[in-house]
Amino acid sequence: MAKEQEKVKSGKPWEVYGTFQTFEAADQIRNTLKEGWEKDKIEGMQVKVKRMSAGLFKVKTRISPEYDLGRRNNNGKKSKKSRKGNTNK
Repeated sequence: MAKEQEKVKSGKPWEVYGTFQTFEAADQIRNTLKEGWEKDKIEGMQVKVKRMSAGLFKVKTRISPEYDLGRRNNNGKKSKKSRKGNTNK
């Protein structure tokens, strides 16, 4: 009996803000970013510290998927209409 594989949805990608040698340095930048967003009243931003295998720490940021108001239709798919041109076929 073969099991059906569940399709895993990819989330919104994270952007690398910077790479640091210690967790303390990366955590300080993370907290600075969070305080700046709260001060400027920017909602929906996320930040995290990711430990890499080489002993480095990366600070990553993104806009929360709930706050992403990009060009998507009701089904969550990108609109293809904007990519279509007026072509004579």
